[in-house]
Amino acid sequence: MKTKTDLKLLKILIVLVSIIIFISCSNSDDGNGNGDGSSEGTSYISYDVIGSAVNGAAFKIPPDNLNDPSNVMILGAINPGGLDGILSLTFATGFGINDTYMDFTINAPATVGSHPVGEILTTNTGIISDLPQYHTIVSFSDAFYDSDNDNDNDLLTNLLSKTVSVQITEIETTQVNGITVLKYVKGSVVGGAVYKAYTGPTTDPQELFHTVDADFEYHLPQD
Repeated sequence: MKTKTDLKLLKILIVLVSIIIFISCSNSDDGNGNGDGSSEGTSYISYDVIGSAVNGAAFKIPPDNLNDPSNVMILGAINPGGLDGILSLTFATGFGINDTYMDFTINAPATVGSHPVGEILTTNTGIISDLPQYHTIVSFSDAFYDSDNDNDNDLLTNLLSKTVSVQITEIETTQVNGITVLKYVKGSVVGGAVYKAYTGPTTDPQELFHTVDADFEYHLPQD
C-alpha cells in the first residue's frame, strides 16, 4: 500500500495559528526597530524546481495574477537559538478545497551569509525521522511520480532539503513588547532537494533528486 505523508492540513493549521500571533505582534509594534523602513514592500518567493516529479519554472507566492489575497499566507519569525536566533519563513498559497496548494518553508540562521542547511531523513514509509534545526521543505499538492505505470502517485514525501544553501543578503529585526521580531529579510535558496518514492512493501524508497533555485523577500506587515 502506498502512503504519502500529507503535510497540507498540518501546515495550514500551523500557518493559521501563527498568523494570529503575527497580527497581534504587528499591531503592537513599539517602533523601536533597527532598520530604515525596509518593512515597506512586497513579501514573496519566486522559485524554480527541476526534476522528475516537479519540473517547472517561475513558481511564485503570491502569484503574479493574484485575485484573492486571503488565499495567501506569508509569515516570518526569529525564534530563539544561539546568539542570533533562527530565521523561520513560510510562504503558502492554495487553501481552498479545489486549489493547487504550494508552500515553501525555510529555517536558517538569522544572520547575513551563506548557510548550508541539513538533510532531512525519513523512514522507509516517508515519515520524517530526523528534522534538522536548519532545513527547507517545498510542497506541491499536484506533484506526481509513477514509476510502475499503475496510475498511482508513488511520492511518499514533500520535497525535502538535502544539499541546500540559504543565502541571507539583508536582514533587520525590531522589538515588539520586548520580543525580537523579524522586520525584513532578503535572500536566496539554491541546491538539491529530494522526494522519496514508493518502490515496494519491503524495499527502500527511491530518492528523486530535484534542483531548487529561489529568491525571496519578507516584510513585516504594517497596519
